[in-house]
Amino acid sequence: MKKIIYIIITPKLSSLGGAELYAIRRAEYLKEKKIEVILVAQEIDNKVLKIEEFKTLEIKELISDSIFSRKIQLEKINEYIENNFDDFDEVYVETNFLRHVFLGEKIAKKYFGRHIFYMLVEMELYKTKYIELLKFKLDRNEMIGVNNRTLDISLGKYWDDKYKESYVNVGFSKKEIKEDNVLNKKYIKNKSFRILTISRLEKTYIENLIKDVIKLSEKYSNISFELVIIGDSKNKKIRKKLENKYKMQNNSMISFLGYVYPLKKNYFYESDIFVGMGTAAISGIAMGCATICIDPRNNKASGYFGVDTNNCAYSKNDKTYEIFDLIEKIVLNPNLKNIIEKKGEKIFAKEYELIQTMKKLDNYIFFNNLKKEYWEKNIIIFKEEIRYFTWKMKLFNFILLIKNKIFIKNFLNI
Repeated sequence: MKKIIYIIITPKLSSLGGAELYAIRRAEYLKEKKIEVILVAQEIDNKVLKIEEFKTLEIKELISDSIFSRKIQLEKINEYIENNFDDFDEVYVETNFLRHVFLGEKIAKKYFGRHIFYMLVEMELYKTKYIELLKFKLDRNEMIGVNNRTLDISLGKYWDDKYKESYVNVGFSKKEIKEDNVLNKKYIKNKSFRILTISRLEKTYIENLIKDVIKLSEKYSNISFELVIIGDSKNKKIRKKLENKYKMQNNSMISFLGYVYPLKKNYFYESDIFVGMGTAAISGIAMGCATICIDPRNNKASGYFGVDTNNCAYSKNDKTYEIFDLIEKIVLNPNLKNIIEKKGEKIFAKEYELIQTMKKLDNYIFFNNLKKEYWEKNIIIFKEEIRYFTWKMKLFNFILLIKNKIFIKNFLNI
């Protein structure tokens, strides 16, 4: 049996973000197939994510794709492989973010392996200097999107219909949701209409959702509303600000439960509707919860999952909706909730069940019959050089804070 090393390079393994949970799912799946996995990240925290069973390598320099940091990154990965593996037959590399694609190519070339770029977030690729490298990967079936809209939104003028099947939906396993024998006392179901969301508190739709729940409680004073928020932020000021700003009203309550891992079934079963994006939205339909998806480009909804949208981000007709309106429809018509739940469960079984998505991903990396070739040209990104040196001088976070205040992101919630 061949001894395979599979390297997953992702920005962070320190919270409960969708990319982080995906990396763990992928690692667990590969481990069951007797494949050696190395999780490589810029930041790793075992306190939040229980990943002691995996080989992990923290490389702070992954914060940048500077020509200076590339050399350090490659040296550290090579050294780790040499120190931890006496022999192996093949090396596969999976990168999930643009900043690590060049590194993935270098590792694959050194070990005559294969590198796949599984793009977990949408971004304006057509504006970057990476575009020729990415077209090279696309034409070799070594670049894929995380849903059926990822590539056409990201590639812009470089999009071609020949890439329309180059995607693998991010998968989810119901086994991740555990039975809850000791239910959180804050979460005992009462007669209120309960909305559940799971997210990092940095995502800007969270505050909009809070405002909408308060608006609903003001409009329907005869109904009690509760918004339950699972998730937190490393920036403790965000949670404190939200808790202080939005306190309990006469008939509305906002509950901040913080990080909950693993998730419990009761959180879904005791909720009337789930609101979320990405993997979080998929967990909603997996547990039979009527789910509203958030469009990452703005703070609006892409619709009911399974009705208006078949992916966890974008609607079928690219239309967006007010979150308030979609929740209100279910408040006024409880039977609609049952219809959405059934359609959501159906689309989960068809498109998002974990094993089938993992097998589809395997086809791209393990069963790619194209001759192994690698990108040879160097790419210098001036922005990445600045990023690296500001990080080295410990000014990066300060400059990023200013930049985010000045420039409006096209993708608000990524």
